[in-house]
Amino acid sequence: MRAPFFAAVSAFAIMAASPAIADCVAGVGGPRDYLCTGTFSISSSNPDARTLTLQGAKIDGLFGFQPIVGGNIGFSMDAGSSITNTNGSWHVSTAGFYLYTSNGTIDTGTPNGTGINGSIYSLYGTALTALTTGANSNINITTGATSLLSGKEGGLQARVDNNGAINLNLAGKITSSDGTGVSVQAVDGSINIKLDADVTTAGDGVQALTTGKGAINLSGAGDIASSSGLGVNAQALGG
Repeated sequence: MRAPFFAAVSAFAIMAASPAIADCVAGVGGPRDYLCTGTFSISSSNPDARTLTLQGAKIDGLFGFQPIVGGNIGFSMDAGSSITNTNGSWHVSTAGFYLYTSNGTIDTGTPNGTGINGSIYSLYGTALTALTTGANSNINITTGATSLLSGKEGGLQARVDNNGAINLNLAGKITSSDGTGVSVQAVDGSINIKLDADVTTAGDGVQALTTGKGAINLSGAGDIASSSGLGVNAQALGG
């Protein structure tokens, strides 16, 4: 099973210098809680934000979330919001949406919303990528029944590096024309996936890998359909 993310990390360094966008207003909750509305096309990593909420927002282009100071971050989007990236000119710009932080937990709860309920689409890459580094940093992602994660290379990728857990509660559809539906990796941590979503892929429906200590738990009533891969490919190496 291939380990995700090693190629993807370089994208965050490139995006780090990009500014916050004008359509995202700070101070909706706290000084670093941003609320994004409207329709816009711009590349941004939203470096000043602690939480980012999309409400009725339509985003066309590379969009990510990487705070300069690291720490805990939150992201949510309502059913009326969408992120679409059709750029295929260079590899790191193909993802639909990035969530990256250091020494902090990634969560899909914010002061202004809960969960991912809209659509994230990448024409050439993975729809949603989440990565955190640092000890005991977790990734907690919930998608609602109205959500759609769709990407040529994958639907959802997530990785934690040091005693962190990945907790996924997935209810919306996940599709990938060439890749994997859900691909997750934890180093010395556990993976817990509740899959009530329907997953349609060319590759494996779910790839889950733990190295060192850490167990893999998979539950839910979602249907997995893969044209050339496994429904579930789970490996706990040492867990």
